[in-house]
Amino acid sequence: MKALLLANPASGKEKIDKIVTVSKKRFQEQGYELEVYFSSSQGDLTDKAELWSTDYDMYLVCGGDGTVHEVINGVMKSDVRPTIAVIPNGTINDIARILKIPRNIDKNLDLIFSSEPVEMDINKINDSYFTYVCGAGYLTEVSYMAKREEKKKYGSLAYLKTGLKGLRIKPDFKVRVEANGEVREKKVSLILILAANQFGGLRLWRFSRKTKLNDGVIDIRMFSGRKTALMFRLAWFVILAGKRQLRETHISTNKATITPLEGYNLIWNADGEKAEEGKVEIEVIPRAIRIYAHKSRIKKLF
Repeated sequence: MKALLLANPASGKEKIDKIVTVSKKRFQEQGYELEVYFSSSQGDLTDKAELWSTDYDMYLVCGGDGTVHEVINGVMKSDVRPTIAVIPNGTINDIARILKIPRNIDKNLDLIFSSEPVEMDINKINDSYFTYVCGAGYLTEVSYMAKREEKKKYGSLAYLKTGLKGLRIKPDFKVRVEANGEVREKKVSLILILAANQFGGLRLWRFSRKTKLNDGVIDIRMFSGRKTALMFRLAWFVILAGKRQLRETHISTNKATITPLEGYNLIWNADGEKAEEGKVEIEVIPRAIRIYAHKSRIKKLF
């Protein structure tokens, strides 16, 4: 087997150096070949993941959710898709938490060498892809607007701090949602699309009780309200672990078209990264990649 470790050096050089050293040693002991590549700029890993997809059997992705997002977008552009192994080394690491991937590099590699990868859905938004979360409206811009230093120091609280600033100016907006043969028009402040019951470090186990990562379905939740009312509604959303409340619209589907109305230009966030603008076509690509997950998550989510 030939593997490539794709790393984001911005997530901490000293820790990455240890990860690389341990990984090379462990792969060599298994008789496998491991090469390493450090990204040089934003989007670089997307290009390289696509370009080298036929050269490697596995990509080890070392970084946070944004790093995984970049690699997945590259892999999905190729007909040949290397198996993905996540090595969490970011601030929130939602994807690793969802799959219950250990942060400890030795335990992480133990999982890789002792288990088989599983097939997981990937979701398409226009011409790009996301793994577990997509959204537009209030709070959805904070993951890429929050300063890196604050995210390292405060973790999820850095997002809340940025979000509170945005609450004063973020308007509600009207959208048309086409899904499951129905058309809805609604004024909302936040649209949240989840493939798993977690985002932003929050475990929302009551968001959708039937959530699976290979069932070909995503869940769309739309929130209404402004300023104080919206803040209370979102606070209850977190306290109730994602349970649906009154006035919230929830749609489970495999495909949706969302169109902003009245001239409003929505900016979309995908896996914590700034993505598309305006009208979007959302579609689940069933069992699109092979990825490693903890056996307890395989039993529950696959």
